[in-house]
Amino acid sequence: MSTEVFLRPGSLFHEPADFVPDPARRFRFDLAPLPAGWMRRPAGRTPWSAVSSPDPLPAAGWKVHVAARLEDADETLDTVGELCLELGLSFKYMPSADILHLMERKYAPRTSSGKFITVYAGAADAADRLLERLDPLLAGREAAVALTDVPVAGRPYGVRHGSFVEHWTGLANGLDALAYEAADGTLHRDRRTAGAELPDGVAAPVRAVEALEAHRRARAEQVLPYRITRALHRSNGGGVYDALTPEDRRVVVKEGRRHTGLGLDGRDAADSLADEARALRALAGIPGIPEHVAEHDLGDRTYLVMEHLDGARGIEFVARHHPDMVAGADAERWRSYAERAGRIVANLRAAVAAMHRRGWSFGDLHPGNVLIRDDDSVALIDFETASDDPSAAGDRFTVAPGFRLPPMDARAGDLRRIDLIHLWLLDPDSAFWEFSDQVLAHRVEGVRHLLPAAARDRLRQAAREGFADARWGAVRPVDDEDDLPGLLTEARRTLVAAVGAWGRGTGHAPVDGGAGAAWALGGGMAGILWSLERVRDSHVEVALDRLEDEVARSPRVLPGLFSGRAGVAQVLGAHGRHEAAGAVLDRALGEARHVTAPGLESGLSGVAWAALSAGRVDQAVEIAGRARRALKEGASGRGLFDGPSGFALLAVRLAEVTGAEHWLDAAREALERDLVHLVHRRDGTVLLDRGNLKHQPDLAGGSLGVALAAGRLSTVRPDPALEQVLAAAGRTCLDGSWATQGLFRGRLGAIAFLAERGQDRTAEEEGLLRGGLGRLRHYLVRREGELLMPGRLQLRFSHSFGDGLAGAVRVLESLSDPTLPLLPGLDARTTRPRSAAGDSETTPDTEHHTQKETTS
Repeated sequence: MSTEVFLRPGSLFHEPADFVPDPARRFRFDLAPLPAGWMRRPAGRTPWSAVSSPDPLPAAGWKVHVAARLEDADETLDTVGELCLELGLSFKYMPSADILHLMERKYAPRTSSGKFITVYAGAADAADRLLERLDPLLAGREAAVALTDVPVAGRPYGVRHGSFVEHWTGLANGLDALAYEAADGTLHRDRRTAGAELPDGVAAPVRAVEALEAHRRARAEQVLPYRITRALHRSNGGGVYDALTPEDRRVVVKEGRRHTGLGLDGRDAADSLADEARALRALAGIPGIPEHVAEHDLGDRTYLVMEHLDGARGIEFVARHHPDMVAGADAERWRSYAERAGRIVANLRAAVAAMHRRGWSFGDLHPGNVLIRDDDSVALIDFETASDDPSAAGDRFTVAPGFRLPPMDARAGDLRRIDLIHLWLLDPDSAFWEFSDQVLAHRVEGVRHLLPAAARDRLRQAAREGFADARWGAVRPVDDEDDLPGLLTEARRTLVAAVGAWGRGTGHAPVDGGAGAAWALGGGMAGILWSLERVRDSHVEVALDRLEDEVARSPRVLPGLFSGRAGVAQVLGAHGRHEAAGAVLDRALGEARHVTAPGLESGLSGVAWAALSAGRVDQAVEIAGRARRALKEGASGRGLFDGPSGFALLAVRLAEVTGAEHWLDAAREALERDLVHLVHRRDGTVLLDRGNLKHQPDLAGGSLGVALAAGRLSTVRPDPALEQVLAAAGRTCLDGSWATQGLFRGRLGAIAFLAERGQDRTAEEEGLLRGGLGRLRHYLVRREGELLMPGRLQLRFSHSFGDGLAGAVRVLESLSDPTLPLLPGLDARTTRPRSAAGDSETTPDTEHHTQKETTS
């Protein structure tokens, strides 16, 4: 799902959208009065208006989801609403066509489609009575099929069992899921995954049993003649799959669901797939355009089969070849790469020009839709937005961040995006310049010596058009003369004002969530407050009051360190609220009883870490023992947050606190499980093989997190092998390794790792630290007196600890004050000298620019 679909329009932060119906598109039933005793709760926090009967709802039961198309939704709601009032059944519905359109969009959650109306039937016999009445009223109407339901053939509705009220149950991985309450009062996970199933142990409606049998028979008859080898992509519009034909030819199979996966123009995914098929046929023979192979219509969905083309997507190409991705890139390497980027762009321009000559525009050019081959030729994929309409303008879908354009002719838009791709290949930042015309201009000037003069002039003109300023206001890069100590003070002031507004209820939480709740440490408000632990201010105090209240009232079952209550306990304790911290930790320990995952972020190691930090040594030892057993049983991911390195960090701390040497043995044993997955590269850098075709350098899930744990262990038990890992990790803190800026998964994590190295930093690492700090400045901007930094996926700005400004504040403070720990409960390396953060800030910027400008 694209989180952008559910972000508040015009907000610079990850604020949830208010589902307020457009008055001009509101459905008749939503305006009609209800009978006496009935109540209506309007949409707002959720996309549904809820209508409650005078009778209370049971805790769980059978639901009927009714779907509708935009053109007949008003009539469908009138019909179903009147029937529910007659039968005395509570229900909810989307109150307007604009909200229904939003929830059926291509990048809406797949599990939300086909759920225009939800009727709470309750018992199985009541569901049968409802379905019997609905049958003649809605027979033959077409609509989206709800993927989570048992569909009723020939009808626009499906049936499923689930909760009627909000309940949460904890999962073994330390996160939680929605649940329903069974007749005996126990909670069971309310699975809302795709796939028609009936739950065990629950009496089912007769119609649901019959419908499931019919559905399975139909699916057994609808078998495509391809062997799916892997899923490449999924959206609400359908999946994209790598497959083999009966003759073992490699192809791509693309699915289009009917009546959902809507574009901005309201056309569904099946229509988009038909457009793509027509485009492929019309563009046949152009180099780099996949061959049309076949089409299949299975009723509720269609399939397009096309030639599989080899090549690396733009982000993969940059990761392999960009000079900033290797250690010691010199001027010659930059010159060679710039020439290669020019050849790639020339080939892309030729392919698009060939389309234009045949009367077609592509419409959605961005690095993810361009495949780059070893010989620098290119191929294009994803022709859903291609058009032969000479008047085509604007976008059909939510556009890739950084490639949204003002209204213009579609072919002119193709050419503008080619220039942006050229800029992106040189300075890979696909989103951030979207928020500021001055940031775009700054990026162009930073690589002006590498861009052809014509492209440079066109991009400068684009930056002068004011498109970003019109959407977001005056967002400006920080000035070159701003030093980091001054920016740190400004950032801290921004955070204090933000938590004060949140605490008083006058502002939203300026965070991006991440794993867990919006009040958690990693991606929520607790993380901002932890970065302000030394600030004594009424804004902070009122925010702490609200944090206590939110965590106490929240029904979520989240015990974790960075995703849940254990981390909040750490923060409250750091601010001197020890009684409240103890109560929150008690609840976390209780919720952790069901957890088996050993990880630091959401699992047992993180909970044990919080207990140890609170002085509860016996409880920490018991939970750590469970984590160690889980590791031995193979229940682990890889890396610091969800892998064995997090436990290793905990075990070293346990050894320091208890004096028990066996914890150091346990740490080395656990760490070895990650060390074997490190990939040492020719340039001396190192990445962690995640086991999912990804090799990562980051702190949370990559090689730097493994090295952080290795460094802590090596401090108390020196080991030459671990020192080699530390040296390789230090070289990995390269300027170009980071697509994002955050602490957990981006550039700040590299700066934090180098800060941890302290007096052991080499001269090379000192240079990397200065370069990282200099580059970080390029992502700090001002708007209306606030200092801002982009957050997760760079879709919006964020103040969160893991991905946003709070993490930057903590890392920069730890550089200037070595008594501050980087992570909660992690003892500070007090031997760290004062570093580049406290020095004049001309050196980092000068060095960074010189590296690239020597190629001019």
